[in-house]
Formats: sequence, structure tokens, C-alpha cells
Amino acid sequence: MLFESNKAGKSNLIQKKIIVNLSTLNTFFFFITTFCISLLFSGFYIKGDQFAYIDFYEASKGLSFLETYILQIYSIGSADLGYSILIWLFSDFVSKNIFISLANAILGVLLYKILKKYNYPIWLYVGLMLSFYMFVLFFAAERLKFAAIFVLIAFFYESFFKRCFVILVATLFHAQALFVLALVIIYELTRNTFISNIFKFKNLIAFVFISFAILIFFILGFEIIVQKFNAYSSYEIFSLAKPFALGLISIVFMRDKFFALSSSVFFLLSCFVLGTDRIVMIQFIFVILFLDHNRKNQIFTLLLLFSYLFFKNIDFIYKIFICGEGFVCMPY
Repeated sequence: MLFESNKAGKSNLIQKKIIVNLSTLNTFFFFITTFCISLLFSGFYIKGDQFAYIDFYEASKGLSFLETYILQIYSIGSADLGYSILIWLFSDFVSKNIFISLANAILGVLLYKILKKYNYPIWLYVGLMLSFYMFVLFFAAERLKFAAIFVLIAFFYESFFKRCFVILVATLFHAQALFVLALVIIYELTRNTFISNIFKFKNLIAFVFISFAILIFFILGFEIIVQKFNAYSSYEIFSLAKPFALGLISIVFMRDKFFALSSSVFFLLSCFVLGTDRIVMIQFIFVILFLDHNRKNQIFTLLLLFSYLFFKNIDFIYKIFICGEGFVCMPY
């Protein structure tokens, strides 16, 4: 019996090693693949907003951090401190294409790890990686990419307050991370345990700190927030078709109806006030991650969403090769 027990123990140990090694190989494969694809595409995406970002990266070489930050404000119209820190640290040592490709590879690996942590199937990861919005993060939404990296890191933490803190760090790269923070808070507010847990001493201190940090963020960035609001605000009812449809999918399929309704109302109001483009990106990813990938009817819905995003991405890629950017382009 003892021998059989040891044999079983060895068998379990070998299985664990195989699983760990397979996970490591997958991580390495996704890192290298994403890096190489990014290196290929980044050489073609040189127009649109990227024209200014490339100039800024090259002009930052040899500058102090303060000079880099001031140059960023005037070059790309952004005051995101985190992005300035990264450019200041890396621009003297690697080319912009390698810098972006490394960032994309890290983003891809973090997405794989977080989906694996929460037991999502590999096909869902592949679907996301080939989707339009993922390629937008890879090649167009540069500052948002780095915010997304920190948002993914945040979800490795189980604690609500630790997640909020890391997402606040993400806002140093792009203010849009605040929408993810709002969703995390909405989720917690719809839990029965939130009110009782918040009055625990450590949680109360963390809550006060996070609230204070958000307040400081809005005070320091008030003028920039107003500028962004004026630039992206849209009050067109017809522009709400996508967030309404995605909200309806959430309400119909998600088990947590209260959270589904709350988040759908949040997305609708946000799109009505601020415009749809960037917010619908978050809502698409939100819906994909909250649908049940084990149920046939929801798998069908996921496949429809992935098909739409895949074909939209094919058009985006085609425009990159033809026009040097994927948005303001009419190649047909």
C-alpha cells in the first residue's frame, strides 16, 4: 500500500510538471509570436496618430525626464505621466518598434495568464488576440496599451482594494482606465458583503486612500479631462446602437442580472455623454469575458462577436498595409 501511495504521488508530481512545462511553453510561444507579428506590423503603421508618437519618441532621446514630459504635452497633447516615464527610460536604448513590440508581447502574455487563472478556454484567448480591438491596442492606442497592461496585472490580485490601487496606477498611462475602475466598484457595490467588509479597519483605510487618490487625479487633471470631454462627447441617440445591443446581450445571458443591468446602464450613459468608440471597446471585452463559455447558446453568441471583430480586424490590417494607418483610410 505504501508503495502504491508513493507511485501515485510520483504520478501526480509528473503530471504537475508536464502541466507547468506546457504552460511555460505556451507563454514563451505567445510572447515570441506576438513580438514578431508586432515587429512586422509596427513598421507599416507610421501615419495618423503614430506619426506624432514616432516623432516624440525619436525627439526624446537624450532629454531629461522633465524635458520629455514637456515635449510629450506639446507633441502628442497628452499629460499622462506614466507614458513619459517609459519613453524617458527606453528611448535612448531601443528603437520604437522594438519597444512597442515588447510591450505588445507582455500584454499578450498577461492576457493569456489572466485567462488561464480564471479557467477560460484557449480558443477564447486566440479569439481575443485576433480581434479588432486587440490590434487597436497593439498598434494604434499606444498609451491605452500600457494602461491595459496594468489593468491586467490588477486582476491577479484577489483583494478589491489592491485591484483598485493597481488600476489607479494604470490611469497614469491613460485616463480610460477609470472606466475599468468604475466597473470594479459597480461589481463590488452589487455584492452583499461589500458594505460589511468596508468597515473593517484595513479596508476603510484603503477605501479612504483610493477615494483621495481619485479626487487628486480629477483636481490635477481637470483641464485635460474637460478638453477630452469636449473632444469626444456625443449626444446622438443613434450612436447608442452598439452599447444597447451589447447591454441587452449582458442582461439576457449573464447570471448576475443586477450587475448586468447596472453595468449596461453605466456603458449607455458613458457612451451618450462621451461618445462610443473607446467605451464600446471596453464593453465588447467585458461582454466576452462575462458570457459563460460552457453553455452552447452563449458559445454561439461569443462566436458571432468574435466573427464580427475578426472581419473588422481584417479590414483594419488591410488599411495599415495600404494607407499606413487603420482608421482615416479609404482604400476601396
